[in-house]
Amino acid sequence: MEDERFLKRLLSALYLGIFMVRLAYGVFYISLPRHIDTDSEFMLGVLFAAPPFFELLAVLFIGMVIDRYGRRPVLLLCLLGATLFLGLVSVTENFWAVFMFNSGFGIAAAGILVSSMALLADYAREERRGREIGIFEGSVLAGWAGGFILGGILLNFAGDHVGWVFVVSAMLSLAAFIYAYFNITEPALESNVSKDIGLDHIRSVIKQRSVLLLVLPWFVIYVLLGGLVAFAPKVGTDTLDFSPMVMGGAMGVLIIVVVLIQRFFGSLSDRFGRMPLMLAGMVGMAGLVVLGGVGISRAESMALDDLIPVLKPWLPLLGLFVLMALAFAPASMASLADEAQHRSKGITMGLFAMAISGGMAAGPLCLGFVSDRFGGSGVAAFVVCCMAVLVLLIILKWRVDNTQVSSG
Repeated sequence: MEDERFLKRLLSALYLGIFMVRLAYGVFYISLPRHIDTDSEFMLGVLFAAPPFFELLAVLFIGMVIDRYGRRPVLLLCLLGATLFLGLVSVTENFWAVFMFNSGFGIAAAGILVSSMALLADYAREERRGREIGIFEGSVLAGWAGGFILGGILLNFAGDHVGWVFVVSAMLSLAAFIYAYFNITEPALESNVSKDIGLDHIRSVIKQRSVLLLVLPWFVIYVLLGGLVAFAPKVGTDTLDFSPMVMGGAMGVLIIVVVLIQRFFGSLSDRFGRMPLMLAGMVGMAGLVVLGGVGISRAESMALDDLIPVLKPWLPLLGLFVLMALAFAPASMASLADEAQHRSKGITMGLFAMAISGGMAAGPLCLGFVSDRFGGSGVAAFVVCCMAVLVLLIILKWRVDNTQVSSG
């Protein structure tokens, strides 16, 4: 019973830490266009891309540090760093100063993500790992949702003083540090770290095909998510004339629904295995590819008012495919934690974080370019292509697993 209470304290601190940093991301994305006065969409995109880009650069190095020296010190230091950089963003509207502070925040976010996932892989028992991974991923999404909602509410009252919105985020990050400081305990250090960390150590992780085929889909997923969170608030407020509070609330509610589904699918993966849930996700994605292709072909020749009645009968099937596609995420993350080598969890989770950060950095740039060049139908085609790539990667993962079982 004491062990169970200890585990809950540890995991709640991990969930709170990752929730807070993603909440700050959500506030950042919805507040940044109001905080920085620039007419250049490209320069605004540069600011959007700065945190995930520097997160991408830092994650493998941080993973090496975690595998060599432990998880807790990195987690606490990075939570403090996130607090500092968020506070600094609030005091200046200078473009390059904000760029540097956002970059520092991205590095801190990398440390929080990688150390949290390594601790989660250390402590979550295999028979309940899917459930805990589902809650962890739910905490990430809930942070985004809370950030959109909180940012939208605060912006409604901020007027021309947007900087103090970031102060609120900094205080939340500080609260996460305090909670983690008193509740996070380093696991048995000698059994989880390795002093022989170098390039060979990294190569040994990268050469695992099963690990790469679990990591690469997350790059594609976050390309889509990165584009969504970067442009949806601006489209909603500028094009659709929604208030920041309404737009943030709508995005937040959508993500909260996804959060609830993630825990459910995580528990199912514990009970029925990871691959069946991943294959269910593949079927859902394949269905979305087919429906998306049909929608694009119709959209080219029909006006929007005429297109909606044609697509309306397909909405229940679309909802089913979306629900099935959501099964992939918790099962994939749990499988990655299962396959991480005991003394290489930091680097393995670092690869996962690189995929997330790279996708978040590439998403706004890719979707912005496609939208400028090809318009809305081009964006739809790009999304369908990303889903097709996800289906292919899941099929390859399934084949690799079957080959390993046959050879074993």
